Amino acid sequence: TKWPEAEILFRRAVSDYPKYAICWEALGRTLEVEERTVDAEKAYGEAVQADPRFVTPHLRLMVLYGRGQRWSDVAKSAATVIQLDPSSYPIAYYFSALANLNLKRADEAEKNLKAGLKVDPKGTVPRLNHLLGTFLMQRKAYGEALPYLRAYLQSQPTSTDADAVQGAIAYAEKMTAAKAGPDAPEH
Repeated sequence: TKWPEAEILFRRAVSDYPKYAICWEALGRTLEVEERTVDAEKAYGEAVQADPRFVTPHLRLMVLYGRGQRWSDVAKSAATVIQLDPSSYPIAYYFSALANLNLKRADEAEKNLKAGLKVDPKGTVPRLNHLLGTFLMQRKAYGEALPYLRAYLQSQPTSTDADAVQGAIAYAEKMTAAKAGPDAPEH
């Protein structure tokens, strides 16, 4: 691959034009592909400094922080992405929810999941459904969880967790039927 050559060219460009956010972001991507996470994070940080309204470096930082389970940083980056462009990046809502769950802020996580699903009508981030369904299962809101789990399974029938999700659906159906009582109509 030609990543080392690309890195040299991008470093020259940012040396000559230190406020060139797009070039800093490209350098960050190059370093990320080379698995040089710390250097990539620094380059994305420079891109943010050069142009705080440029969404892509915030997205990349969000993902890097997520890989490192740096939940406070994930929450901040995701919030910035959502603030800058609330309708184009449903993945930011997923990351925000995941971060907030890990930070023990369940209400904020639920709000992000529902908002993410509203801006993702085509289901480009199926994990929004999965995480909301799982979250509702943990709250014992089995009937509420079912449509989200079913939507996830419908979009990801061959995922590695399909069997576990199918099991969760069966359990939620059983619990919903038990809660409804023996005289309730079956669906």
